[in-house]
Amino acid sequence: MARSVVGVRKQSETPAELIQDYVDFLNSQPAVQGSGTPASVGFQMTQHVPAEYGPGASDKKPEIIYSWGVLHRVGTHSLGGWGTRQSSNSGFAQATDGVYVQLDQPDTLNVSGASPMKLTLHHDVLIGSTLGPTESTSPGSVATVMLWAIPASAVR
Repeated sequence: MARSVVGVRKQSETPAELIQDYVDFLNSQPAVQGSGTPASVGFQMTQHVPAEYGPGASDKKPEIIYSWGVLHRVGTHSLGGWGTRQSSNSGFAQATDGVYVQLDQPDTLNVSGASPMKLTLHHDVLIGSTLGPTESTSPGSVATVMLWAIPASAVR
């Protein structure tokens, strides 16, 4: 994914490099005059929220949340934007309220309604986790985020 954004540059090796690749892509896009569509970064995110367990924990079921939308540049080194979400707790019906997603350098994913997650990068997919390593056996929420570039275009 990062290679398609920056051409011949080496593949991103850290979350900060991948986020910066997309910020650089947005900065390189021409301003579209009139009723054009600005450049953006599409995202698709999956979040897994585990069940609560142990003494004093509420009886909360595990949840899978799918989100998608577009991100724009926030400040000089971050991406942020609104998206749509669907939750396993509602039968994957599209939610009426949106989700705000922000990728901050060097390695933080902020999603509305969730604790900040530390990011790692695997095959151009950002993996966020709230606790421990990104292993299926670790406690806490886990998210995966895939990005793609959407060039600016004139609307006709």
